[in-house]
Amino acid sequence: MSSARQPPGVVPSTRSSWLAADLEYESALRGALCRHLLRLDAIDRSSRFGAAMSDTGIERYAEGIDVDPGRSCVVRSEDGEVVALAELRLLHGDLQSLAEIAFTVDAGWRGRGLARTLLSNLIALAATAGVTSLLAQVRVGNASMLSILRNAGMQFRRDGAEMIGTLTLDAPARRSS
Repeated sequence: MSSARQPPGVVPSTRSSWLAADLEYESALRGALCRHLLRLDAIDRSSRFGAAMSDTGIERYAEGIDVDPGRSCVVRSEDGEVVALAELRLLHGDLQSLAEIAFTVDAGWRGRGLARTLLSNLIALAATAGVTSLLAQVRVGNASMLSILRNAGMQFRRDGAEMIGTLTLDAPARRSS
């Protein structure tokens, strides 16, 4: 059975082993992610990207999203459209492995616990990847995301209009994944 028909978690993680069907799946997923990000209004785009983002900028960004199941998580509506996206971007330092996390949820899907669920999934993915610390940059006015991340144990410091959060993954959390 082609992995294009299997759940996203079964897609091979090395591009050299991908079949044509896998590349079609990746292309379709990128298109769905792009449509999701294009639905964000100007305020949500600024909150997610830290600045205004044009449609062209969104399209370029979507092309670079790592769609490996170990690097991103999505929630789809019943009709298959992506309504929420969480990304884990690895940033390797000298002494530890650091990853930045970021989330977007369609306006009509907020308040349903999707970001909280995606955060739990990202923490598990990070632990599996050997990440020891997570980083998040959140606009000061994004009370919902700040609350979700604080409830997960993230510590914040203010840097202008941004809150910079870090969460250290403890050894038991890394081993349990």
